[in-house]
Amino acid sequence: MNEFKSPIPFLWIGNHWVVDFVNTRIIASGARVELIPAFSDLLRWVEESGRSALIQGRDTPLPDGRERELYDQILELRQRLEEGFEHLLRGQPWPPEDMRSLWNEALKRHPGCLQVRSEGATFRTERVYTLEHLPGLFWEEAALFLQSLEPGKLKRCENPACILYFYDNSRNQSRRWCSMAGCGNRIKVGLHYKRKKNTASGGNGTVPDQP
Repeated sequence: MNEFKSPIPFLWIGNHWVVDFVNTRIIASGARVELIPAFSDLLRWVEESGRSALIQGRDTPLPDGRERELYDQILELRQRLEEGFEHLLRGQPWPPEDMRSLWNEALKRHPGCLQVRSEGATFRTERVYTLEHLPGLFWEEAALFLQSLEPGKLKRCENPACILYFYDNSRNQSRRWCSMAGCGNRIKVGLHYKRKKNTASGGNGTVPDQP
């Protein structure tokens, strides 16, 4: 499959930070599109996701080649998460033991620091990371996501041409599409066209409805 780069806006349809992170690659015109093709795009995604306050020293220059190393580590995690999502969707256990070891090694290598935040009478804590240890934020968020994951809520869009995931928090867990305005509408339009074509060719026009 061909891959090209494009400044397409980020998608926020996953209902969870980790799912939206995995959704930073999409299919457009039959090709895989990378939404974070550079380290600067990754930082922009973190900012738009609302997590930039957790990164200290964002403007501190990194040694030559370090940005690329951190970028590659984070995208490698995204690839592993994408593969893991597919295992989970098939009802298979994930992560395996060797992946858990990698997790622990990554968290040790990229530690964060617990900080106290207070807003008026509100008292809370959150873990912050230096830019040098940015991968730690992603590994920690992914671990917390898997820890709280409810079977059946993680889903892939039912459009066969789509590779987006979402965490279904709807009351009856009936969501089927990454978005109704996108894939949901395209599928419905396609079914409507098939009905009209079937009727015009002498059929009874019966095509199963898609909720």
